[in-house]
Amino acid sequence: MAAFLTLIASSTMAQDTRFAQTYTWLTEAKGQHEIELKLTRADRNTWVSENEFETGITDRFTLAPYLNFEFAKDSPTLGGWALEMRYRFGDLKARTILPAIYLEPQQMAGDRAMTMEGRLIGSYYPSTSFDVLLSGNLVFTRLMERGEAVNHGYAAGAVKMNPKNWYGLEAYGSWTDKEHFVGPTYGMKLTSSSALIVHFGVSLNKQDNQLKAIYASDF
Repeated sequence: MAAFLTLIASSTMAQDTRFAQTYTWLTEAKGQHEIELKLTRADRNTWVSENEFETGITDRFTLAPYLNFEFAKDSPTLGGWALEMRYRFGDLKARTILPAIYLEPQQMAGDRAMTMEGRLIGSYYPSTSFDVLLSGNLVFTRLMERGEAVNHGYAAGAVKMNPKNWYGLEAYGSWTDKEHFVGPTYGMKLTSSSALIVHFGVSLNKQDNQLKAIYASDF
C-alpha cells in the first residue's frame, strides 16, 4: 500500500517543487536530479537569479548547490553561492503531518560573512487522492557575525493539483523585519519531467511587490 501511494504521488508530481516560496516534505529520489532556474524581482531596482542543481543522495536526503547572481540598477552584478540540504522523515501518508528539516549556508560576493538559513517543514495531504497539498515552514536566518540576531520568518501555502497544472496561494514574510507578502501561485507541466511556476507576492506593508518565476526539470 505504501508503494502504491508513493506511485500515485510520483505520477502527480514530476518535480518536488510545487510552490515558489514554500518548501515541502517532498525530496528527490536517490539518483534523481533536478535543475531549477529561479528569477525573482526583489524590489523595483533588484532582480535575483538562483541557479540550482538538486540531487537525491538517498530517498530522504537531497543536496542542492546554487550559483546566485544579483542584478541591481545602481550597483554591479554580484555572484554568490548556496548549498541547500533537506531531509524528510517518515513515509508518504494522507491526513498526517509530514515533517522535514532544511539547512542552507549562503554567501554573496562582497559579503564578509556567511548567512545560515534553517527551516522546519511540515506538509499535509487532506485526502488519499493527493490532489491538494498544504505546507508550512518556520524560517530562521542569521548572518554569521558575532552579535547578530536570528531573523524569524515563515512561509505557508496551499495548492490544488490537476494532471497538467496546479494553482494556489502562498503567504510568507519575516516577523523580525515586519515584512509580509501574500499572493497566487500557478504551475504548469511543460513536459512529463519539466514545469514552470509563477508567483506574484503582494506586500501587506510598504515594501515593493515581488514576482518570481521558476523553471524546473527532472532527469
